[in-house]
Amino acid sequence: MRHSLLTTPIAASLAAVLAIGLAGPAAGAEKPGKGSGIAGEDAGKSDAKLAFKRQEAAAIKPIGNDPVFVGAYIWGGRADQNYRPFFQWELRMVAGAAKVESLRARIATLGPSRQVLNQGEWKEWGSIDASGRADVDYRANCPNFPAYQVELSWSGGKETFIACDKGTVPLAIGALSGQGYVVAVNTNFETSDKSKSATITWTDWNLGGKPAQDVVQTIHFKDEKGAEVKTVKHKPEGGEVPAGAVKEQKVVVPGVPTFATVSISTEQSDAGSQTESAGFTGAKDVETAQIHADGGKLKARVRNGLDSDQDGVVVTIALQDKAGKTLKSFDIPVGHLAKDEEKDVSADLGGLAGWAGYEVGWKGGKAKLAASAASGDAATNDARPAGANGVPAPITANGITLTPQKIERTSTGLLLTGTMQNGTGHDLAAVRVTMRVTDSANHTQEVLWKAQALASDASGPVSLACGLKDIGAIAMTWKTGAGVE
Repeated sequence: MRHSLLTTPIAASLAAVLAIGLAGPAAGAEKPGKGSGIAGEDAGKSDAKLAFKRQEAAAIKPIGNDPVFVGAYIWGGRADQNYRPFFQWELRMVAGAAKVESLRARIATLGPSRQVLNQGEWKEWGSIDASGRADVDYRANCPNFPAYQVELSWSGGKETFIACDKGTVPLAIGALSGQGYVVAVNTNFETSDKSKSATITWTDWNLGGKPAQDVVQTIHFKDEKGAEVKTVKHKPEGGEVPAGAVKEQKVVVPGVPTFATVSISTEQSDAGSQTESAGFTGAKDVETAQIHADGGKLKARVRNGLDSDQDGVVVTIALQDKAGKTLKSFDIPVGHLAKDEEKDVSADLGGLAGWAGYEVGWKGGKAKLAASAASGDAATNDARPAGANGVPAPITANGITLTPQKIERTSTGLLLTGTMQNGTGHDLAAVRVTMRVTDSANHTQEVLWKAQALASDASGPVSLACGLKDIGAIAMTWKTGAGVE
């Protein structure tokens, strides 16, 4: 028995997966004529607005001048005005810091090998004011498809966006040029009642401009109620997927309990290949040693050899090539470091594959900075209470600062708006900030903010919706790079 799944949620997520509507004339209903509306169009657009609301919290916000997609919903029907089956895209866009003029688009549906199945025509989408929002649509007469791409062109710019399934918000390919980024497309499964096994097939696409390393994919089996009944790990291509690769995958899983759906999640990291540095010298100083790469992270150990505790310690590691030129410099907050205390620290390598040498230094002060998490996966700081007007005070986690500016009450809770600023001193790619919001009744909700890129000293707009009655405190962590979920 063979099954084809139309959507595949990705752990290195591109966006939330939503239901796909399929509309068509009811039995006995009059077929739509030319110039009339299409059956299901009102329902399709209404469902799209609900989908956009659900996608808003996880949507990637524009950084710089270029526009991005923040919502996507696809519906279809058996007959348009010309009595031909069709799919219609309902898309929500947000402009960056500059007005988008002479905007036009065309959509191509893609097959499992990333081949074009149907190439649509260019359609004019007009203009979008700076930081403005626009809901646009696009219709194509085409057969079913697993993925699609949107080509955008506007006055002074162009970009191609890709979605790995019908429920994914299209992501700009240009934002992935400096990293590996593997997604699973066109997941299918066959079951054998005799052997109680399942054969799972899918195709991996590396959408990034660099090889993806340490790739591990998880096959999730779920029952009709959505409960997970089994998971299986798989390392495609031995864990290394070349840049731009399209690779078919097949896994036979024995002893599978009864299940209804299958999805594939992907975890990955960039390459790091430098051998570990020497240990501590015992000097009366703040020392950084054991510098090495591990799973796309730069890792090190810091020791306080001074005669007193140190607050606000920040270590600097400058990685160099053979000529002594700095390839990349990292300022890594350590926080409080007691006398003779040692701490492990880490930072995202951001695609840097290796180095020939390094220089280290440190600085400190009275201000207590947020400490790096021991795992190196996130930066965190304590929750900050809200001000007297209900608006929380600015909160900083390892150089990323959220500055709340306004709170609005909505029908479902609250809407917090403000800015997110990169004060790390480095350009960041694929930023994901997680905020745990707690109200006065001690109820907690987790909300997300994402950006395709956040340049050093740049800031992006924040609009966070939560279902709490007020905001008593916020705790914040963030991740960056290809391994970000």
